Amino acid sequence: MARTVDPWVGRIVAGRYRVTGMLGQGGMGTVYEAEQLGLERVVALKVLHPHVARTPDASARFQREALLMARLKHPGAVHVFDHGLEGEELYLAMERVEGFALDEILDTHGLLEVRTAVELTARLLEVLDAAHGVGVVHRDLKPSNVMMVGDVSAPRVKVLDFGLAALVHEEKPARLTEHGQVLGTPAYMSPESCRGEPVDARADLYSVGCLLHELLVGRPPFGDAPEVEVMSGHLYRPPPPVRQLVPERDVPEGVETLLLACLAKARTQRPASARELAARLRNAVNPSAAP
Repeated sequence: MARTVDPWVGRIVAGRYRVTGMLGQGGMGTVYEAEQLGLERVVALKVLHPHVARTPDASARFQREALLMARLKHPGAVHVFDHGLEGEELYLAMERVEGFALDEILDTHGLLEVRTAVELTARLLEVLDAAHGVGVVHRDLKPSNVMMVGDVSAPRVKVLDFGLAALVHEEKPARLTEHGQVLGTPAYMSPESCRGEPVDARADLYSVGCLLHELLVGRPPFGDAPEVEVMSGHLYRPPPPVRQLVPERDVPEGVETLLLACLAKARTQRPASARELAARLRNAVNPSAAP
């Protein structure tokens, strides 16, 4: 059987990006590797799936993603170079990140050492603090959207795909995600996201709790059950304490306490900010380093 050739590979987009291969696919689009002609720079080129591009407000949502990402100046946020329209298809040119997504690391190497998992989470929170500072909520945090770059002994992170992000204080007439529309990945969604309610930065902190739970235990707090059961867990069931699930991991009590606070059903009971949570997590694994 002849192998299907992706029509985008080999294509020159907007007269300046030569597509050299495919990096991956998601619900919104396909990400390619491309060379930016003239600059000899390798970029990641995200192209909306045709069926997504034809939906109402797709163009506005995609351009919003570019503008939101361009506002983030933190080195842990993927840098956006360009966006535009190629024929009837929307594209976004951004930094090509070399590293491994956290889901790949878990699948290939198993659980990270507890201190490494906590430090990665703290660095993720630093990126979120910068995002929340300019009014951006990620809305779809999960292991596949967080990449570890550099050496595992001094891990750095890159946060991918702010495609579901929303401006926290955006006026309602400009909203692209209305009340009642559920967006995100069920295993990592906050209770308010499950209900389709407007979200703020505390929804990201809930997702961080789900992600840290997976880094420590090997699965998110409500597992890989059918979506309805997972969302029911977020809404109604208490999260399982990680120290009971993996007693051999010697997770510090302070880390478990903070994780459970992130997973509070009521957003008002979660940590006040990503910055505060990062500091408290680091202190929980290394109390002597506290000022």
